[in-house]
Amino acid sequence: MLLLAFAVIEANACDMKFEVLKGKKAVYQKGDVIIVKLVVVLTHRNCPVALKETKFEMKGIKVVGATKWKMKDANTWVRKLKLKIIDTSKDKVYISSTRTCDKEGGYSIIEFKVK
Repeated sequence: MLLLAFAVIEANACDMKFEVLKGKKAVYQKGDVIIVKLVVVLTHRNCPVALKETKFEMKGIKVVGATKWKMKDANTWVRKLKLKIIDTSKDKVYISSTRTCDKEGGYSIIEFKVK
């Protein structure tokens, strides 16, 4: 039973999470700037995919600045992104991040309501 539990832990995807650090609002307008942090926890520890291979997809938003990946601890990496709202024609804009590997990878998205 213990071996089975360990195998499940090893097969889990990366834990990825966005968090707003600066510029948090209920509703954003075109031109607003937001600083977010993306935290990636390598739950399977021995990841064959480099952090620089993390893919970002955006709609209505663009990255205008970013830090390099910084190690917080052995399995946790952090990157800050400076985002700018560029399109308010829909109700929401977003940025998502994806890591793809043979151990399921990881995914995170953060949406912002716009007017």
